[in-house]
Amino acid sequence: MSPVKQRFLPSLLLAGALHGAGFGWLATRPPPRLPERRPPTTVRLVTREKPPAPPPAPAPPPVEPVKPKEPPRIASVKPTVAEPLRPAPPSPAPAAPPPPGPPPQPRRFAVSMNAVVPGGAGGVAVPVTEGATAARGNPNAPASAPVGDNTAFATRATPVDTIDVEKPPRQLACPPAEELRQRYPAAAREARLEADVRLELTIDEAGRVTAARVVQPAGNGFDEVAVEQARRCTFSPAIRGGRPQAVRYPFPVKFRLDE
Repeated sequence: MSPVKQRFLPSLLLAGALHGAGFGWLATRPPPRLPERRPPTTVRLVTREKPPAPPPAPAPPPVEPVKPKEPPRIASVKPTVAEPLRPAPPSPAPAAPPPPGPPPQPRRFAVSMNAVVPGGAGGVAVPVTEGATAARGNPNAPASAPVGDNTAFATRATPVDTIDVEKPPRQLACPPAEELRQRYPAAAREARLEADVRLELTIDEAGRVTAARVVQPAGNGFDEVAVEQARRCTFSPAIRGGRPQAVRYPFPVKFRLDE
C-alpha cells in the first residue's frame, strides 16, 4: 500500500464510524409529536347599516337690518302769536281829594346844657325830642313812632347785576349730575331730545337762591326740572363795597342724553 493511502485510511474509517453512529441515533429517535388539530374557524361577515343622517339644521332667522340710531335733537319752544291788544276800559272819574288836614307840627328839639347826665353817670349832652324817636330814625316819622323805628331805612337791598359787584357769587353745592339724569323728562328721552335752559337766579346776601326765572325756555318738561334743580343750589354771596350783596345771576342748565 502506498504511503498516501496509509495516511488517509484512519480518517476515512473515523468518518464512516461517525456517520454510522449518527444514522443509528436518527433511526432510534422517536417520531416528533404533531400539533393538535384545531377546529376550523368560522368567519361571518356582517354588514352594518349606516346610521340615519342627522336632520338638516333649521334655517337661521332672517336678520333684520339695523336701523341707524337717530341723532339727538335740540328741543325748542315755538314762538307764540301775541293776541291783539284790547282797548283798555275807561278809567273812572277821579275821586274828590280829601279835605286838607292840619299842617304837620314841626319837631321840637331840646338840648340839655348840662355836660353831665343827672344821676352822677358820665355822659355827653345829645339832642332829645318830646316823644319816642331815634337818632337815626326817619325825620318825617311822627312822634308816636316806637323808639329806634328805622323801617324806612331797613328795606332789603335790591338785587343788582353781577357786573355791578366786585366779586360775583361762586357755586358751592348743587344736586349731583346722577340726580339730574334721573329727572330727565321721559317723553324727551323717548324722542331723543336734548336742551339748554338759561335761567336767571336771584341770590340773596346769604348765598341762597330766592327766585329762578326762565330766560331761554326749552319746553318738553325741561324748564320745570331746571328751575327745581337750580333752587336747591347754594352759592357764596356776591361782594359789593366789602359787604354781601343780592344779585341776579345767569345760570345755564344743560340736558344731555347718555351715550
